[in-house]
Amino acid sequence: AINITTRQPSDVMEGRETGTYAGPDNFYTVGATVAGPIVTGRIQGRLSVGAQGRDGFIDNTLLGYDDANRLAQRTVRGALRFDLPAAAELTVNAYYDRVEGSGPLY
Repeated sequence: AINITTRQPSDVMEGRETGTYAGPDNFYTVGATVAGPIVTGRIQGRLSVGAQGRDGFIDNTLLGYDDANRLAQRTVRGALRFDLPAAAELTVNAYYDRVEGSGPLY
């Protein structure tokens, strides 16, 4: 089994960003996160967005592509946490990911 745990919303305001670029295929990755209280002590939120992409660099003469492994990916992830009575919590998560192209062809 695989269990992936992401950072949860909290009452601590935070933000971060990241970015990477590498050639020769113009690979890039960018991302940003903002999190913090919506109603202090009651409702917290977290929103993360990201993108990555690259130009293709593999020639596929059969299909006529000179960029056979290009990639464009966009991701959005959000979470809301509600602090309920009797020390209970309700967390609602949403995730969207759009991928065009293909992964690395190793």
